[in-house]
Amino acid sequence: MTNNATATDGTFDARNGSDRSSVLGQIGSVLRSLITFPQRRAVRDELSNLSDRELADIGLTRADVAHVFDTEFVARREATQQTLRSARRAAA
Repeated sequence: MTNNATATDGTFDARNGSDRSSVLGQIGSVLRSLITFPQRRAVRDELSNLSDRELADIGLTRADVAHVFDTEFVARREATQQTLRSARRAAA
């Protein structure tokens, strides 16, 4: 018996369902990406059409547009905004 979900004779080993759920999770992730791609592309296109001034008004730069759906970028941006809000409250 191997560590994957297939027994040595090529049949599925139901005792090791974690591999199966992992594959299903990956398939679900790919499907979600495919479904949301058109919407994400439309948002990027709209942001790309804004002027530098308009982007600055919403707190973005032209370089940020390519990263607006990157989770690390979003987390860093939110942390920066939280720091700025705290500093403004402390100064007031």
